[in-house]
Amino acid sequence: MVFLFSMAVSAHSQSPTKLKEISLTGHQLISVKIGNEEKKAAYFDIELDDYIIKENLKIGAQNSRVYSIVIRDIEPSVINHHKLCSISVPEKGALLRTRICTKIKLLYPKNKIQTLTGETDER
Repeated sequence: MVFLFSMAVSAHSQSPTKLKEISLTGHQLISVKIGNEEKKAAYFDIELDDYIIKENLKIGAQNSRVYSIVIRDIEPSVINHHKLCSISVPEKGALLRTRICTKIKLLYPKNKIQTLTGETDER
């Protein structure tokens, strides 16, 4: 018995796959480049830490776009881990979604910055 399956799969890319940043303010702008390898426009959902933050980001045929987001309230003096993903929105009848993620490590050395600037939390 032979089974044949026909599936449309969306091909896409995302870079970088890993990011390490030092924040000087407790907030950090993060940018990723998302590419559509298909011969027609495609749509992608954007996810930060398992929550959809943008739906149906359109990227033209064989094109790419830079998506940027500010990560706020970075916990001081520890490495903060985040994950920013692009997930293909399948066409009607398609079964699979592709998902590519960028692993993000952020450090906000608040105490060191305050020492350098002479500022303190005490008032």
